[in-house]
Amino acid sequence: MCPICKDALSSVANLAQAFSWSVLLMLGVPILVVAVITTVIIRAHRRTTKQ
Repeated sequence: MCPICKDALSSVANLAQAFSWSVLLMLGVPILVVAVITTVIIRAHRRTTKQ
């Protein structure tokens, strides 16, 4: 978390923790989506090359 955001959210402890979790969620979901799509493509490619 950037220093400005940390200072702004330091007055309310639960809000600061919620903000941190939301940032992690916003970073994690796109990575998960890309990983799932990549896995599906790789498995489909392997199935077609075996036949």
